[in-house]
Amino acid sequence: MIKNRIAALLLFVGFLTVVDPSACFGQLRKPLQKHASYDINTVMSYRDIPGITEEEINAVEAQKASKTKFIYGSMPSTEIFTLPDGTYDGFTVMFCALLSKLFGVPFTVELRTWGELLDGINAKTIDFTGEMTPTPERRQIYSMSYPIAERSLGVFTNGDFKKVELNNLQGRKIGFYKGTITAGSIMAAYPELKFEVVDIHCAEDVNKKLPAGLIDVFIADGTEALIYDKNFTSHKSVFPLVYTPVSLTTANPELKPFISVVNKYLSAGGIDKLAELYKKGGRKYKNYHFASSLTDAEKSYIDSLSANNKKVNIALENSNYPVCFYNDKAKEFQGIALDVLAEITGLTGMEFKNVAESDETWSTTLNRLESGEAAMVTELLFAEERKGRFLWPDRPYARSRHALISKSDFPYLEPYQVVRASVGVLKNSAREYVYRALFPNNDNIKYYESSGEAFKALENGEIDLKMSTEYEFLTLSHFFEKYDYKVNIVFSSPLVESVFGFNKNEEALRSVI
Repeated sequence: MIKNRIAALLLFVGFLTVVDPSACFGQLRKPLQKHASYDINTVMSYRDIPGITEEEINAVEAQKASKTKFIYGSMPSTEIFTLPDGTYDGFTVMFCALLSKLFGVPFTVELRTWGELLDGINAKTIDFTGEMTPTPERRQIYSMSYPIAERSLGVFTNGDFKKVELNNLQGRKIGFYKGTITAGSIMAAYPELKFEVVDIHCAEDVNKKLPAGLIDVFIADGTEALIYDKNFTSHKSVFPLVYTPVSLTTANPELKPFISVVNKYLSAGGIDKLAELYKKGGRKYKNYHFASSLTDAEKSYIDSLSANNKKVNIALENSNYPVCFYNDKAKEFQGIALDVLAEITGLTGMEFKNVAESDETWSTTLNRLESGEAAMVTELLFAEERKGRFLWPDRPYARSRHALISKSDFPYLEPYQVVRASVGVLKNSAREYVYRALFPNNDNIKYYESSGEAFKALENGEIDLKMSTEYEFLTLSHFFEKYDYKVNIVFSSPLVESVFGFNKNEEALRSVI
C-alpha cells in the first residue's frame, strides 16, 4: 500500500514539474503565476511589486505610521539559531531582513517556545510568524500567505529505541506539539498506522517525557533544533509522504494587507528568491553545527592553517573511477572524492593542494603519503597489514563491493574454480590483501603498477580475471566505454568502504575530516 502511494506521489510530483516549475516548494495551495520576464531582484520596495494596489499601499503605510517595528515570532531551529556572540542567523533572519527591506520597517525576530508563540500570535503581541502550516480551519482564524518554505518531519527517540520504521511505530506513544497539525498529517498519509497522541507543550517537556518513557517518540518539523543538544537519536525519511509547508501568518486583521502583498511578491518570482535564501540558510546552519562540534584541538588546527595561509597537501588518484580519476579530455582530476572535498572546504574553510602527477603509479602515490609529502590520499582501503603505517577516519564516504572482472566471453566461475585462472592485482593495494584473504591457498596472482596496466592485460588475454570492485567495473563500461567485460564474481563481504587515508602524524586532520 505504501509503495503504491509513493508511486502515485512521484507521478504527481512529475505532473507538478511539468505544469508549474516555479513551484519550488511543491505543496502551494494556489498556483503562483510567475512573471516570465520579470526580475524579482529589481524589487527594492513593496511598492515595486507587480499588481500592488493603492488600497494595499495605504493600508501598509497606516500600520507603519503606528509602529516602529513588527515582532516576528519563531522557535529555535535549523532555520534560526544563536551564534556564540548572541546574535541570530539562518533562513528566518534573512527572511526578516528581506521583509524589513521591502516594507521599510524592522521585522524583529524573537524566539519563543511553541506554547508562547501560539499565545502571542493569538493575543496579537506577536505580529507575524512563519511556524504554522496553512489549513482551511486555520485560514478561518489567521491570515496566511502562500508557503514560504516546506519542511520534512523530524523523528526523535531515546535510549534503546534506535531504529525507527513505520511498522515499529504501531501502538506507540508519540509526542506532538499541542495545537500543531503534525499528527493529523501523518494519520491522513498513513491511515493504517495507529498510535497514541501525547500533547507536548515546549522543548523542556520533550526533554522530560522522552527519557522517562512517557512518550516513545517525539515528532515535529525536521527543523527542530532542540534535540541536537540532547542525547536523543534523530531519524530521517521515516515519513516520505509527509511534508509541511509553512506560511507567513498573522492573527491581526489590520496586518492582513501585509500577507496580500507578500503573496504578490511570491507570485512575481519571490518564491525563487526565498528558495535561494533557504539554501543559503541551510549552509549557514551546517557551518554553525559543524563549528559547534569541534574540539579545541580541532579548532586550533583549522585556525593555524588559516592564519598561515596553508593548504592541506593531498595526493589525488588518477585511475580510481568514479572515486578519483584524471580526465584526459577535461585535463583535470574528477570524482566522488573531489565532490566530498569541496563540501569539506565549504564547512571548514580548509583548502587542498594536489601533490601527485596525473600519470603516476599507485606505489608512488602511496609513498608520498607514507613519507609525509602528502597529508592524505583520496582513498586508502583499510587492511591489517597497513595498521600502524597510516590513519583512517571513522566513516566511509562511499561503499562498493569487491569483484572479479573478466571479458564477456569468459565463462562464469564458482569461487572454487578461481584457482585455475590467472588473476591480476594492483601492487601494494588493498585488493591484493583482500584476494589473499579470500583465497589464501591460491598462487595465481600477477602484479601490476596501475589499474590501467591491469585492464590492458585483461584485454590482451594476459590474465583471465582482475581483482577489482564494482566501482572499477564502471571504469570500463562508463569511463572507457568498453562493453565487452562483465562482473564474473561479486563478493558481499568484506565491503569496499571508500575512506580517505592519512599520514600517521596527521591525527588532527583525520579528526576534523
